[in-house]
Amino acid sequence: MTTTETTPKLLPAIEQPGLIAVPVAEPAVRGAFPTFEQVVYLALAVLAAIAHFWMLDVRALHHDETLHATYSWYIYIGNGYMHDPLLHGPFLYYLGSFLYFLFGDTDFSARLGAALFGTILTVLPFFIRREIGRTAALAASVYLLLSPTFLYVGRFFRHDIYSIVFELLVVIAIVRYASTRRALWLYVGIAAFALMYVNQETSYLFLLMMATPLVLLLLWRVFKPGILLVGALGVALALLVFVLPGEAVVDGSHTAERDPQTDEMVILAPGPIFGWGPIETEDNNYALRIRNRADNTAGNLFASMAGYIGDLWLFFRHPAILTGIGLLLGTIALLVWLIWLRRDSEGRSVWARATATGDPILSTYGSLLADRRWISALALGFSIYAIFFTAFFTNIIGLISGTTGSLLYWLAQHNVERGGQPSHYYLFLLGVYEPIVLLGALSRCG
Repeated sequence: MTTTETTPKLLPAIEQPGLIAVPVAEPAVRGAFPTFEQVVYLALAVLAAIAHFWMLDVRALHHDETLHATYSWYIYIGNGYMHDPLLHGPFLYYLGSFLYFLFGDTDFSARLGAALFGTILTVLPFFIRREIGRTAALAASVYLLLSPTFLYVGRFFRHDIYSIVFELLVVIAIVRYASTRRALWLYVGIAAFALMYVNQETSYLFLLMMATPLVLLLLWRVFKPGILLVGALGVALALLVFVLPGEAVVDGSHTAERDPQTDEMVILAPGPIFGWGPIETEDNNYALRIRNRADNTAGNLFASMAGYIGDLWLFFRHPAILTGIGLLLGTIALLVWLIWLRRDSEGRSVWARATATGDPILSTYGSLLADRRWISALALGFSIYAIFFTAFFTNIIGLISGTTGSLLYWLAQHNVERGGQPSHYYLFLLGVYEPIVLLGALSRCG
């Protein structure tokens, strides 16, 4: 049987200062039975559970899985934990130890979290079926069920499947917030991103990919010259980090040779234009040294914190990095002044003039300021960050190293090129494992 459902009624529009009135639909009255669509998604969830849990512990643990299982077990037996970006973020280890606590320390328990998240991933498109279309959402769920890649990582005790689920939750939250402007979706999005951040360093790339179009869309609607400013900033930052610094003399593991008297890196070639020396992340030993720090390394928290900040200063003191930070902060300040603070002859800002046109997209951006919900969202995200990276407040330096250690360690790994592959590597893998995606993309380009 199908659900009996009345036509939604529109309640009086919600009006907020500076925002467009948004009609709110009255919740539909539903019957006691699920719809056919809901039954289909339930069936997909059952099939996904079977695919992810069937014979989950038969295959021997992969090398990476043994490391993740070991450090989860250390937490489980009470040995504690300190974040190490070499093994990515803490979320996996705390979830793994919790599942050991519930079900025992077995291979099945180790992979249980991945299987749960792999099953959840399959049905997530359900939550944006109204926005992207019911057929498209259902097709996406079917593909997530059948995809060899998603099935593999969904049965594998690594960080990947958790990041994928959190990434999709962020996308869903953005779409749903734009559609409903409910604070709930803002909190879901921030929490999902915070959990992704404490799970894996791919969150930096994801943030860049998601924030760039959102910022450009805002500037396109409000202040088009700002797009040129942001574009110039991006080019400048890339040049400052990857082009303008010099090169150091390094060995095969990208450990830099240092002057025994000054401890400065021996320069192979000075940077172009300004003749700058190399940045500290040219030396893999430096990356290993600053990737984390225990509170008691120097005897007490304050001495350890001072020592860690001193080591970080070796990186941030470089002219390229100082210039990049200055350009970043200066560009943000300039855009804030141009868009929100500068007034025309009528006393209105660029933002006020743009929102006065009734643009629904700008109204969505403006709703982030309503009832100060953005403050609550940021507090939620920071709480997740602080709890995990400080190992539940047992290693306070994690408040800093959670960001600096992760970013600088993996910046250095670009030089080491662990697992480096030719440029066509992933395109080849797509053709082998995900031909439907590749053919679909090519057909849309034709």
